[in-house]
Amino acid sequence: DEPFFLAIGSDPQRDYGVITNANLPEKVKIITKTHIEGGDRNPKIELVRGSLATSPLTDENIRDLYWKSTAVIVPIKNVWQPSGCSVTLQAMSCAKPVIITDYKGLFDRSFLRDGYNCVLISPDDPIALQQAMERLSTDDEFRSQISQGALLTAKQHFGIGRMEQKMISLVERFEATDKRWD
Repeated sequence: DEPFFLAIGSDPQRDYGVITNANLPEKVKIITKTHIEGGDRNPKIELVRGSLATSPLTDENIRDLYWKSTAVIVPIKNVWQPSGCSVTLQAMSCAKPVIITDYKGLFDRSFLRDGYNCVLISPDDPIALQQAMERLSTDDEFRSQISQGALLTAKQHFGIGRMEQKMISLVERFEATDKRWD
């Protein structure tokens, strides 16, 4: 029942080395099928082998891990390919602060705002990760502010209503195109 941060995902763009190289203020649970160099040598890192598809964890178990965590870490290599979208949005929908790398291909710069709904850190910067973890661990007001911003962002911009509206728009465009062939 000790406090922990959660990192989850097996995308090859994940940079778990930034976690293993950080002076961790709290325990970090990492769920991945990828090999993590040095992860087994740090007593503050708990490695859970597997992936969302192949681990014994159910969706409910993973949701519970989000809820019980202090925050979720989404460390990404400095690449152009978007990565970490699902984990970030799942954590935000659970009102969890997300520490995410501000990498070249960050998937949505218009919605991910440092200090409002997430904490952005520089790529491959274990000191920045440590500082973000310490602040979220010790500053209840800041953690609450990020949590509220994360949940609001998930509801307003990534909720089912937005998906429904996009689907209606897509069907309407298809119908308009289809009528041209009559």
